[in-house]
Amino acid sequence: MFDVLEVAKTVHAVTRAYSYAIGQAELPPEWEHLPNKEKALSKNLIAEAISHLICTPQELHETWVKEKCERGWIHGLERDYDNKKHPCLVEWAELPEEEKIRDQMIVTLIWELCE
Repeated sequence: MFDVLEVAKTVHAVTRAYSYAIGQAELPPEWEHLPNKEKALSKNLIAEAISHLICTPQELHETWVKEKCERGWIHGLERDYDNKKHPCLVEWAELPEEEKIRDQMIVTLIWELCE
């Protein structure tokens, strides 16, 4: 049996490494330094994926955008946790290809870790 928290930590670490690999200027904080609301969002997305409410990268992205916006986040040119801004708060069609790949990687990783 899997633990949603451990899956969330693993997914976060892998996506953080991906951010580094693609040369993203600002890396997401390590899990231990992530705001609790962001940890809760990650765990919620994973729980939804596990229960088959999210099956595709596009569904993952759309759910993430919806939840971020419900928490007061808006689109911004750079990720800014203090002012709740994120450059990926856009429609799937407008998302840069490397971010679409990230979402595909996340969905695949969740399914692999939870088999």
